[in-house]
Amino acid sequence: MKYLPLVFLAPALLFSQQPPAYSVRTVAGGITIPFPAADVTTSNIRLLEPRHAVVDPAGNVYLSDSYYNRILKIAADGRVTPVAGADQSGFSGDDGLASEALLSTPEALALSSSGDLYVCDSGNHRIRKITADGVITTIAGNGGLGASGDNGPALEASIGNPWGIAVDSAGVIYFSDSSNHVIRRIDTNGVITTIAGTTAGFAGDGGPATQARLQNPRGIALDATGNLYFADNGNHRVRVISTAGAIRTFAGTGTPGFAGDNGPALSAGLFFPSDVRVGASGNVFIADQSNGQVRRVLVSGTIQTVPRGSLWNSPVALAFDNRNGLLVIDSLRRQISRVDLATLGAAVYISGVREGASGDGGPAAEAGLFDPWGIALDPQGNLYIADSRDSRVRRISTDGIITTVAGNGTPEQTGNGGTATGGGVGSPRAIAIAPSGAVLVSTTIGGGFIRSISPEGILSTIAGAGPFGAAGDGGPALSATFFGLTDMTVDEAGNIYVADSQTHRVRRIDTQGIVTTIAGSGTAGFAGDGGSAVLARLQGPGGVAIDPQGRIVIADTGNHRIRRIEANGNIVTIAGLGVAGAAGDGGPAIQAPLNLPRGVRYDAEGNLWIALPGRIRRISPDGNIYGIAGTATDSQSPESALGTTIANAVSIAPGPGGVVYFVESAARRVRVLEPIPAQ
Repeated sequence: MKYLPLVFLAPALLFSQQPPAYSVRTVAGGITIPFPAADVTTSNIRLLEPRHAVVDPAGNVYLSDSYYNRILKIAADGRVTPVAGADQSGFSGDDGLASEALLSTPEALALSSSGDLYVCDSGNHRIRKITADGVITTIAGNGGLGASGDNGPALEASIGNPWGIAVDSAGVIYFSDSSNHVIRRIDTNGVITTIAGTTAGFAGDGGPATQARLQNPRGIALDATGNLYFADNGNHRVRVISTAGAIRTFAGTGTPGFAGDNGPALSAGLFFPSDVRVGASGNVFIADQSNGQVRRVLVSGTIQTVPRGSLWNSPVALAFDNRNGLLVIDSLRRQISRVDLATLGAAVYISGVREGASGDGGPAAEAGLFDPWGIALDPQGNLYIADSRDSRVRRISTDGIITTVAGNGTPEQTGNGGTATGGGVGSPRAIAIAPSGAVLVSTTIGGGFIRSISPEGILSTIAGAGPFGAAGDGGPALSATFFGLTDMTVDEAGNIYVADSQTHRVRRIDTQGIVTTIAGSGTAGFAGDGGSAVLARLQGPGGVAIDPQGRIVIADTGNHRIRRIEANGNIVTIAGLGVAGAAGDGGPAIQAPLNLPRGVRYDAEGNLWIALPGRIRRISPDGNIYGIAGTATDSQSPESALGTTIANAVSIAPGPGGVVYFVESAARRVRVLEPIPAQ
């Protein structure tokens, strides 16, 4: 049997369950595709993660692309030039030229009447301004993720991942402080205040916006009279704040889904709306992202769907142009479409020029990944990667060469019965290897699906009917709906277990294709330890594994716990205290705090490996927990995994000889931990 030659296969470690020291290195990804230096036009531009746009009176489009960490200017004649940022994430350049500054995950943009461009520099937790002559400054945020500073200078305030922004005619700035679940305002004297939101949740309609609860507010827009509309993303609503400061729901019932066309917007179903725009006539346009639709609410209050054809799958943002058009930005298709508002006819405005997967046919260490998520090893030692944003499944063979085994790069669910490389595997997430040798991958465009890639390379769907939902228990998996599918594992008999995170359940698809919930009542929260798993409450479970005794182990992500379903069907906590933290190494896992555990897998020795934001931890068979990687600072030896920085580990796969692969999604790479031989 052959295995990846990338690793040192350490001899079996001796008797202690104390883990050895590990080194860490990258085996795939982490390669940045640079923005071309010159001669870029709308006909040849390669958008990689377009996010937001704004159009000036002359018809120039300013576009944020968070992969490049740049703001691009698309001139009316089609020429494309960077106006801010560079091909790396960071913070620098204030009081200098924006073209020489660094940004981090830029999101929404807004133009003032004087021509200043405002940028939500989301990863830097700042609002920045680019003047008409190209000078950049910070106008809000001290760089720290937090929620402080109200009624003081905006530059001294802490904010969290600003996402949407608008500027009124007087120069007052409004932005969604998304991670803090509030809307904030910066007056012309630079003083910051909160105008809506308190804590995460939904409450307050009909009362003061300052006492309301919001859930991850995103895009915002002002109407002609100063009312502020915003996409209350996690509440599946669009809400509006009047000039008097009162808040109400404008569209959406709060129940996720697609419904209500040609009826009242208040009775319609929205699904994680991400942006909103108010037209000159008073019609309101909504980027209904997870429904893959753009919705229009007429002045009468009736909601409609804008015809899309196949132009967008995941509209993340909207922008009006200067020709009575609406631009629709689809970050998954990497494309911008334009809707003529007079006719509602839509066409491609800037095509997402698609090339083959980065690095195919060459060494994996030299390949690029766009948003890797799930990984799995097959018995031969090949490593499979679900590259979510690239809508491809890739394989690193035992000789270290990377290839695409499924997906043509389009965010669609197509190709059943044909070759897997010719089909669409839209936004793959979890991945597992079936006993038959088939590669199973969950896909999440238009619903939750499980696709199968046969050993012969033929693609099929084995679970999921779409759209998103939690229906179908007791019946065929092909008639069921799912929502999340963040992790998946398969037992020796071929039963499939999935973490259906958005329905707060773990479900099983048996060998006859029947789906059943085995944990989670469907209500988010924490409850039920010691009782039946199906009556328990989970909170966004992100991982699922099978222990050496065949019991199902769950990463109960939002509850900061690892839980287990016992042989009698009851559920218990085996790690975590229910609060976020990283203490307790060397002691019992049941007494150690965890922080948003996601990927979980057992190795051959019975150790449970856990991927968490910034860390890799391991629970030994004796129940003690240890920090393995990312638990210290880079000031330590760079060869030591304890001294390395880990950016959001989301999945994990132990391999032979003690090696462990994990996905570091924020850094777009797969890394491997290798035991350091004892001296």
